[in-house]
Amino acid sequence: MRQDIPFYLLLLLFVSCANHGSSELGDNLQVKITYGSGDDFSYQEEDSTLFFAPYPFSVGHLYNNEDSKEIMVISKRLDRGDRIKIIPLAKLSLEDKAGSKQTVILATPIDSELSIMPSTSFDEFIVSQFSLKQIVEFWYSNRYGLQGTRVLGWSPASPKDLAV
Repeated sequence: MRQDIPFYLLLLLFVSCANHGSSELGDNLQVKITYGSGDDFSYQEEDSTLFFAPYPFSVGHLYNNEDSKEIMVISKRLDRGDRIKIIPLAKLSLEDKAGSKQTVILATPIDSELSIMPSTSFDEFIVSQFSLKQIVEFWYSNRYGLQGTRVLGWSPASPKDLAV
């Protein structure tokens, strides 16, 4: 019986470290979907509306008085208005032709039934989901025309990045 104590302590440590859904912000890492994958992306240029490829994944926004945060959720299809709990994975930093900078947060759903990838950390996403990373990077860098946005780089995201 006494020899089992280290095993139980190790098991307890593993289970406590495996909780990806909670954070300093609590379990409220929730985003409201504003565009579903497949929804049209359009923008105004001079007097016309231009269209680019549809959103490859669902996108939600978090707002406060001065700022909004765009979160691309890599998941099965979600519809506008859906609310979903997420795990932030990565930040994609961008700069448009006018010099305005933007950061897009990539996330995965906590709900495993909505998830399309096993990655729950920046390192896993960058290495094992390289093709998805390229899809996201290409879409954002070209959505305002060929090379209309410059990719500044990738970095890890944390729940603190979602605070508004």
